[in-house]
Amino acid sequence: MAHTELKRTATLEKDYDGELPAVLACESRLSQVFLNLVINAIQAMQPGAPQRHTLRVRTPRESGFVRVDVSDSGHGIPPEVLPRIFDPFFTTKPAGSGTGVGLSISHSLVQKMGGELRVRSEQGLGTTFSLLLPLGERASEPRAVLAS
Repeated sequence: MAHTELKRTATLEKDYDGELPAVLACESRLSQVFLNLVINAIQAMQPGAPQRHTLRVRTPRESGFVRVDVSDSGHGIPPEVLPRIFDPFFTTKPAGSGTGVGLSISHSLVQKMGGELRVRSEQGLGTTFSLLLPLGERASEPRAVLAS
């Protein structure tokens, strides 16, 4: 869904662990979270020079969790803003450009699946969102489906 915008903005780098275990999660909710993280990453980078920017998706190992990192080489998030980014209706985008609910909803969806959404950012260097999902046997959502 974000491919057209991505190719005008950044180069996509994928680094997937081919041995990841399955997690218990809702596929449609995970898709919503991933789409939001990817769109936010694209919007953090200047379009028009994809050779200058990178959107990286990695699946490094983390004990007891499946972890997915979505990183951009954008402008980064100011340190004073970081504590509020998961607050409903909080946005740093200009009026009419964002509602401030995407990260709040994503954070809530991940928590309902028994996971965690973390962020690291450095101004001028970019941002990484890490999605941690518990392995299949630990998920907390009763009507979850097995996703791999």
